[in-house]
Amino acid sequence: MIYDICKFKSEIKKLINANDFINIKISIGNINNNRIMNKNINERSFNIFHKFKKKRIKKKSIDNIKEYKYNDLTLLSYNEKKKNCYRKLLTTFLDFKINTNNKSIKNLRLELINHRVIDQILFPAIDKYDYTETYTKYNYFSKYKNSEIIIEFIKTNSELLFINFNTKIDNINFDNFIESINYYLSKLHFTKSKLII
Repeated sequence: MIYDICKFKSEIKKLINANDFINIKISIGNINNNRIMNKNINERSFNIFHKFKKKRIKKKSIDNIKEYKYNDLTLLSYNEKKKNCYRKLLTTFLDFKINTNNKSIKNLRLELINHRVIDQILFPAIDKYDYTETYTKYNYFSKYKNSEIIIEFIKTNSELLFINFNTKIDNINFDNFIESINYYLSKLHFTKSKLII
């Protein structure tokens, strides 16, 4: 099911009430009839929003990452010394339709972050993995009152462009999170109106 964006607040509230707090990733893109999401953003929207954040947020970092996937395991290699490995567990996805004229970002996918960090030595060394990708990730740490959102701008070597929002939400910071994500979505969609009401 793809919810209208007007259900965004109530659906998140249900998740918080069931779990006390939630760690989530919000992806932007288009979802087809088979619920497959194309997260690739058109270059103009990506660059305008990236430039906007780059000017206004001081706390930021850049990572060059090579990602490997094998079955339910993921290895993120930052350099020879820094590597993160985790096993992806069953998770919850909620999809929403955004009322917008921007054809490349008509949907929003909320994913509960649910994985278990494991020792990288458990990741197999094989000739061919299920998936590999090299990308640069620009991280911007935005804080509004007691709500912090990490905004990721990702450029892959295969010329794909992604934007993600990562955050932790509970009943205490819920309203400030809604204000913050509304602000960013309105800038991304070039509108002064709130998209989440």
